[in-house]
Amino acid sequence: MKIDVSCFVNGRPYAAAVPTNKTLAELLREDLRLQGCRVACDADVCGACTVIVDGKPMAACATFAFEIDGSHVETIEGLSESAARLHPIQQAFLETNAFQCGFCTAGLVISVKALLAIDHGFAETVRLWEHRLGELNVMVEAVEPPADLWERIKSDIGGVGRHSQLSSDSGEANSPLEPLNAPAATPVAPDTAPDMAPDATSEQSFEPVPDLLSDRTKDSGETPATAGLASTLLPPESPADLDDRPVRPTAVVPPATTDAELITLSRNVHRWRGLAVAASAIAALLAIYIGVAHFAPGLAPLSRQSQSTLAAPKTGSRLVAVLQQEPTAPAFLLMLDPQERIITVRRLTAAPDAGRSYELWLNSAKLPKPTSLGLLGDADFTSRPIPSNFDVETMQTATYSVSLEPAGGSTGGAPSGPMLFKGRMVKALPEMPG
Repeated sequence: MKIDVSCFVNGRPYAAAVPTNKTLAELLREDLRLQGCRVACDADVCGACTVIVDGKPMAACATFAFEIDGSHVETIEGLSESAARLHPIQQAFLETNAFQCGFCTAGLVISVKALLAIDHGFAETVRLWEHRLGELNVMVEAVEPPADLWERIKSDIGGVGRHSQLSSDSGEANSPLEPLNAPAATPVAPDTAPDMAPDATSEQSFEPVPDLLSDRTKDSGETPATAGLASTLLPPESPADLDDRPVRPTAVVPPATTDAELITLSRNVHRWRGLAVAASAIAALLAIYIGVAHFAPGLAPLSRQSQSTLAAPKTGSRLVAVLQQEPTAPAFLLMLDPQERIITVRRLTAAPDAGRSYELWLNSAKLPKPTSLGLLGDADFTSRPIPSNFDVETMQTATYSVSLEPAGGSTGGAPSGPMLFKGRMVKALPEMPG
């Protein structure tokens, strides 16, 4: 059964009679040849076949073709004007290497466009996540491939192409082998014994089975009655059937085991059994010790030592702050170790200014005014101890800023230049369990 469907696909009218069981993905790919709609899961799960129908994203693999009657359908082919002029979303995917293998990229691009059109706060959500992840991005340096990587890839691809061409040329030079034809069966008279001698010119890899009945009749002097009885037990076969029958392999009888080998094997069994018993005993003792150390730490001699090892300084209390103006342009990375009471500042993108100095300030509601933590040198790292009158809570809840001061720093005890970069402390690692 077919249903008449009339719709617009990428702004162009389309009308046809489609079967009731035909999906939108099949209509786009098979009838309209729009191969950008990819079918992967075929169960409305992965989103690779996403298209926009009347402004809403829909899975083409789970939508029947007759359901789009009177609708406007937009696919990845209608997103850009030409291959040289990409849509801004496509250009963003290209610049950020977000396309991965490319199979489901069309569905991702279409989904992003639909979300931007439907959810007006989607762009703001993306910007907020970019701001949150900016502190993590500055901790991981970019990994650049070696300069000669692309040249090596090109040379390897060229070598593979030349090898394939040589293989195809050699394959064409060698003519195919002619098929082997089985020899035709020759009719044999009932009273004549067939000659089962193998043909010397035959190319088969096995020897024919000899006619045991005729050999026994000729060599052992069997009577015709005995031969007749044997012939009734054996099925009649033509010489061609005997030639096609494979040779049965000879059964291999294992050599008999001597008494000396049995004694050696018995000794090895006893030895391995003793080792297994010793390993089981050690495992049992270890399990008992672990149980005692867990439920009664005072009885285990090494429990206190293990507890002291676990009581090492916790690295989860380390704090970090990113001092920046824009979410994507961090200037300084501030790291605070409360237990060692050391603060370390790493310069990221802030360039030194001739004749002027960067000064670090601490701003807290517990202090009447910003407090200077010293100048930041021109080196990549600057470390100094935390003042003794500052507690950890004050350092953790405070806001940090960097100002541009005259050479030598501020002379009035307060920032005299503009506050260029700001940031707040966050925990770099989770708290270690007690």
